[in-house]
Amino acid sequence: MELDPTDQRLFAANGSQIPVKGRLMLRLSVQGTPTSINVLVSDAVENLILGVDWLVAQNVLWDFKSVSIRLKGKQIALRSRESQNLVRRIVVSEPIVIPPGHATDVPVSVTLRDLLVPKTEWAMEPRLLKKNVLAART
Repeated sequence: MELDPTDQRLFAANGSQIPVKGRLMLRLSVQGTPTSINVLVSDAVENLILGVDWLVAQNVLWDFKSVSIRLKGKQIALRSRESQNLVRRIVVSEPIVIPPGHATDVPVSVTLRDLLVPKTEWAMEPRLLKKNVLAART
């Protein structure tokens, strides 16, 4: 699949910008109901997030009481997923050299499961990797 370029910007719930690699028309089936969606692709988000624009264009009715949606005349039950404390992928975002005996902040990119701000604080604790080499982890 080839990505089309886009100028559209994407933001997380906390206001930080999510990097967008491009746009793609994705054809999929929701419990046997074929549909398509124009998606933004990002290395920073793992799950597909349906926007209000798509829900409106597909005339989706969301029934909160029965925990279901109606898509193209078909009622589809929704399932909730328990919140999980997942290991997030953290990647150094640019080359960096740390001289011996120095400490520095290293610029990183973090993969998000969704666009919500986590309810937990990230705790940093140093760890000795080898003599004179400490690393902090989340």
